[in-house]
Amino acid sequence: MTEQNPRYSIGVDLGGTNLRAAAIDSAGRMLGKVAGQTQLSAGPDAVVRDMVAAIVKLRSQFGEDRLAGIGIGSPGIIVMETGMIMEVPNLPGFEEFPLRDRVNRALGAPVILENDANAAALGEKWVGAVGMAGELGHIRVVPNGNPCACGNRGGDHAEGQGGLARGRPGARRVIRGRSTPSPVFGVVRSPQPGFRTPASAQTESLGVRKACWS
Repeated sequence: MTEQNPRYSIGVDLGGTNLRAAAIDSAGRMLGKVAGQTQLSAGPDAVVRDMVAAIVKLRSQFGEDRLAGIGIGSPGIIVMETGMIMEVPNLPGFEEFPLRDRVNRALGAPVILENDANAAALGEKWVGAVGMAGELGHIRVVPNGNPCACGNRGGDHAEGQGGLARGRPGARRVIRGRSTPSPVFGVVRSPQPGFRTPASAQTESLGVRKACWS
């Protein structure tokens, strides 16, 4: 028998650059999403307000009574029992921050806080057959890393490809535009602060991938 009012959950991806939320049904299908920037300069309270606003928007769209719960994926060291972020280098101000309870109090809904890498692995295990579990090049190896054509950031393909060099938009355009290699090598020969060579990018992503899958 088909459930007339199927339940759904809301997942939140809290990153150092992007703040995204999506409503997901029980089969893993995305019903809707809200995307914005993480306003770290405004402080943790402002980030929580933006997060709650995104969740409220989705909850209003798909029904408060059907919401099963909220899951938040955050970088850093997470204590699930207390729902706190203990250490997180790329989210200044969030050290020892009770994120789960803050969101729970604002919304009155069940909230689970999990490390974002663990959440990604669970998601791949759950919907891998129709997701990207078989596409290892799309597994995130650098949080908030280089953009990929699939819409995500920091995947193995995006981080390992030669011209996708941090801090060098020109190099990125060269690769994405499928230009000849010579302009890219010219960029590599004249590195600037923050620039990562193709070899270092590939070595880093390979090391992370090896660590994740060992």
